[in-house]
Amino acid sequence: MRTDRIHSLKNLSKLGEADMEGIRQRMIDIENLDDDANWTESGLNELSFYDIDLYKDIPGGAIQFIGGAMATLHRVNGPHLI
Repeated sequence: MRTDRIHSLKNLSKLGEADMEGIRQRMIDIENLDDDANWTESGLNELSFYDIDLYKDIPGGAIQFIGGAMATLHRVNGPHLI
């Protein structure tokens, strides 16, 4: 039985490829991961909870905020990039 599912494809489609790459790179920088680390299924599931429109006015920008939050979740909840 599949335990992970994508929460919101709408949120992932709002992010787009460039934003997802920016978040991935931010996580790599924070967590000191290999440059070729890619999303896991659980990472995409966690990422799908973030609506980028809600974070546009955050100091530093949405990509920096979501990347930092995802790096913390990577550390706490298991690998979101491998």
